[in-house]
Amino acid sequence: MQVGLFEKARFRTAGDRGLLVEYGDIIDPDVNNKVRSMAMVMEQNSPEGVSEVIPTYRSLLIVYDPSRTNPVKLQQTLKTLEARLDEIKIPPPDTVEIPVCYGGEFGPDIEYVAESHNLAVEEVIELHCRPEY
Repeated sequence: MQVGLFEKARFRTAGDRGLLVEYGDIIDPDVNNKVRSMAMVMEQNSPEGVSEVIPTYRSLLIVYDPSRTNPVKLQQTLKTLEARLDEIKIPPPDTVEIPVCYGGEFGPDIEYVAESHNLAVEEVIELHCRPEY
């Protein structure tokens, strides 16, 4: 079982107008860089019949017009476009700081969360604020 960045993209049908392209199975910067690169290549090349490209952390949802293209053609197009990924320079992601409030009316369960994990309230807050997503 492969974990992380897939060697080859996995294609899944997403309704009658969508193709889900999975590049990995974990939250990982390498997987996300592949998704972001492919989204940029798709936007720059505007494949016929594609109306929207929606990146997620580990996959792309490609919305298409079934009267103009189909999943097989899209898969072939994607495989061709993958050869251009080395040309893409991904800009750094935007960092959005989100103000948060803890305790009281804003988080009446923070003491319960801390207690159930054998942590101090301050430790819960520190753990929650530490990671970048």
